[in-house]
Parts: sequence; structure tokens; C-alpha cells
Amino acid sequence: MHTREMAFPAWSGLDMPAANCNVITPSFPEPLSEEQLVKKIEHAVEMLARQTLSAAQRILIIVEDSSRPSRTAPVIETLLRVIAPRLPNDVSFKMLFAGGAHYGLEEKNEFNKAPAKFPGPILTHNCLETSYYGDIDGKPVFLNREVDTADLRISIGTVNIHPVSGYTGGAKILVPGVAGLRTIFCLHELERGSPGEAVTPMRRFITNVLEGHPIELGLQLIANGKGEIVNLFVGPLQQAWDKAIEFLKPCVTRNIPELSNICIAEADPYDGNLLGIFKTLPVLIAAMTANGHGVILIRAMEGLGHHHWRLESEVVNREKQRWEEQLAERRVTVITEALLDAAAWKHIFPMQLQAVQPGEIKIAKNKKALVLKNAPLMLIKEKDSR
Repeated sequence: MHTREMAFPAWSGLDMPAANCNVITPSFPEPLSEEQLVKKIEHAVEMLARQTLSAAQRILIIVEDSSRPSRTAPVIETLLRVIAPRLPNDVSFKMLFAGGAHYGLEEKNEFNKAPAKFPGPILTHNCLETSYYGDIDGKPVFLNREVDTADLRISIGTVNIHPVSGYTGGAKILVPGVAGLRTIFCLHELERGSPGEAVTPMRRFITNVLEGHPIELGLQLIANGKGEIVNLFVGPLQQAWDKAIEFLKPCVTRNIPELSNICIAEADPYDGNLLGIFKTLPVLIAAMTANGHGVILIRAMEGLGHHHWRLESEVVNREKQRWEEQLAERRVTVITEALLDAAAWKHIFPMQLQAVQPGEIKIAKNKKALVLKNAPLMLIKEKDSR
């Protein structure tokens, strides 16, 4: 009798009988149709005061960068088509990709996130080239100067779970999105929040920055693991973000009957580079027993990726120690195609993590496993836990 195998990504070399796998996934609605997308963006534009649009001379559209999987190009195309008839003839546009401390993503930003045609320059934020705008909450605020040279600012970003600031989206498009490296360091020195926590010290700081540098129209996207837009919330940025997290939470919160001794987490849609491990670990830890074995599937074709802040030695050492404390007696095998020498791996990743190439690990056929699809997008709760 043929035993049906669990459908893990083919590249991973991993297989298990499907009957032995309890699969947990986020539960998103169907993607928006083109007609639905147009209606939501028309509503967004109508929310802007007519005089705001008619007086606009310099419009800046701030967009999340290609490290985020949402398909933003159709959103931008529709926005431009809807907004054009309401603008003066001499208006100018710029697009700014908010990459925070990321670098080296210029080509990917334009290819993956921008529409085929855009009526102005397309820029990628450089956190080493910013202007100082004073202190907020005792911390220096350095931002991309394009933010304050525009007279109408529109932001487009995705809202999902974040391991230390609670949620992505909202004012994070400013900090760390278009902030200077010094401000990014200050942000991450604040007390950490937990996944799914809406009010955190980080969020309070970036919200205060937003008050001083308002974004007149925020488009907050909800996307599934394929990057398809399943909902869109619009309005002044903070208000749109509040509505988005209210919608998101039931889509991504998953109750599990009990903690698992074997837990397999797929890191997509954050599987482009090895730093996606740190977006996957909180979900894995939440689902595992205290001495369980976890497996992370992360292809990581870009290797470590490109990040000014996260790969600084001081940050690496601090984060490594923190994760080692959280993992405690748990052990995690990382199946990846990335090529990273043993010394670099040991320097960056907790001692409980071991990297293996696809096909190098087998799980006994009689073992039961909890399988987390799109793991970084989920908020795991043990059933009946408080």
C-alpha cells in the first residue's frame, strides 16, 4: 500500500507520511480582485481633502522594499490611475523604497515591487545618507530628506506579525524604513515587545516620529504567503494600521492542541536569506516542547543577505545570547541551500542551531510532527492557554 507523503518543498529533500503531520497554516481570505482593489483605492483617494490633492506639487510614495513579499506593483499602478485626474498638471512624483538598514536591493526593488512605468524617479533609501530632525523621546531622529521635501506623502506597506515590535506596518515605514542608521540602533535598544503585541516601546517611539512627520495617506496591505493582497485598509496612516491589525490577528492566530516534540517550520515568505531564521524562531519556540527538536526549512538563495544593523558584531553577539537563552534545551536543524562556512555560522547563530544541506536529515517514519506553513506569518497559541 502506498503511503502519501507530506508535501514539503521539493528542494528540502524532506519527506514524511502525511498521516503523521499536523499541518497548521494562516487562514487568509481570497485575494482581492482587480475591481475590489480599484474600489478600495478610489475610497482612499476620496478620503484626501480635495484641496490637499489640488495643491499638491511634490508627491512622495514611500513603499516597503523587496524584502517584503507583497505584490505592491498593482497597488501603485491603480493608485496612479485613480489619483491622476484629481491632480494639477505640473505635479511631480517620486517613489522611495523604505529599506531601513537593508542595502544592495535597488534592482530587486524595481523589478519585484515597482510598476513597469512610473512618472518620476525611483529611489532606494540609504540609511547612511540622512538628515537630522532633532530628538524625540531623547533619541536622535535621522530621516531620508525626501520625506520633508514632499508636500503629499503616501505610504504602502504590509501588516503582519513581527517578533520584537509586535506587528509590521504603520509608522515602521518611517522608522526603521527611511531612518538613519543611528536612529535604527536607538530603536532596537528599546525594550522588546512580543509577537502580536500592538503597544510596545518600539511602537510608541515610531508613532511619536510619525506625529512630527505625518503621512497623509497610508495604504496598509494584508497579504497571504504568496504575496497576494487579500485586504487593504486606507486613511491617515495610524488609523489605517489600527484597522489592519484588527483584521489580521484572527487570520494568523492559530491554536495548537499541545506542544510538539518535533516541529517543522517553513520560513517562507521570508526565506530569501538566512536572517529569515530569526523571523521563524519565535513561532517555532512557541510550538515546541522545552526539549523538543525543531526543523526550519529556509532556502536562503541570497545567503546572509545585506543588512547594516543586524550583522554588526555588537548586535550579533547580543542577539545570539538572547536566542540561546530562549531556546534553552531545544535544538533546531536548519535545512538550507545557503553556503556559509562553519565559523560564520557559529558567529551569528545560536549554538542550538545546526545547518545541514537538503537531503542530509531524515525523520523516522513513525514520528509525529507539527508542521507550520508560512511560519513567520503566524501567531501560535497553545489551546486553552491564557
